[in-house]
Amino acid sequence: MLKSAIETILSDIEQAINDKMKEYNDSLFAERHQPPHLHFNEYNSYRFETPDDTGTGSNYKGMVIFDLAVLNLTALPAIAHDSLILKNINDGPIDGIMKIYADSKKQFFIAFDKQDAYTTETRKIVTDNKVLKLDLPEHLSLPKTEIPVRFQDPYKEYIKKSDPDKRDKETR
Repeated sequence: MLKSAIETILSDIEQAINDKMKEYNDSLFAERHQPPHLHFNEYNSYRFETPDDTGTGSNYKGMVIFDLAVLNLTALPAIAHDSLILKNINDGPIDGIMKIYADSKKQFFIAFDKQDAYTTETRKIVTDNKVLKLDLPEHLSLPKTEIPVRFQDPYKEYIKKSDPDKRDKETR
């Protein structure tokens, strides 16, 4: 009876997440693309994949879509996406993801590196919704020069003290 209840609950969760991920995935593309898919094997194992697409960009897009689905299906108040995740996703889907962020009632924390590389609409969404931007003003930017660095050999003094033959060779 308990096992049956767990299977029913997991099936309901799986269906809700997969439906939301399909909705979000469909909003990212004009043509049909496979959405990511979650399947619970048991209560303690699952499979998460985008069928017929194992590329890096697809994997990161799938993770973001999963995060968005879970965020918007639960009481979670916010999520964070780092620039490492976002910059591995093609530009077209990023535009759609930004629209999903903007339309949501939830809060998002993102690190977004190459804002100028995206559409005007995406740049506007980021600009209109940013709370904090970490950047050096142009007049404070560091000069682009190479600085020679010298590394001190931490064993040099030890060798001089412990091995008279090497000490003599180094002082010659």
